Amino acid sequence: MIKVIHDVAEQTNLPALNATIEASIVAIQTDVQRAVSEIVDGVTTVAGTAESTAQGFTETQNAADSLDSLAGELEQQVAASAAVTA
Repeated sequence: MIKVIHDVAEQTNLPALNATIEASIVAIQTDVQRAVSEIVDGVTTVAGTAESTAQGFTETQNAADSLDSLAGELEQQVAASAAVTA
């Protein structure tokens, strides 16, 4: 009789153990999915910041080019004015 009770107890515990293991696996998978989602959000944020920074650099370069062009025109006007007054 003790052997029968022991066998029934083992059979009862195995499904419970399997259910616990499966629940743990699901919990781990959920945690991993959440972590991956957070990483993707972070990468997206960094990419947006990098794009904005690159656009800022382009705008700064364009402004510097415009100033350089204006300086060249001003030099030409000063030289022409000096030639007229000389």
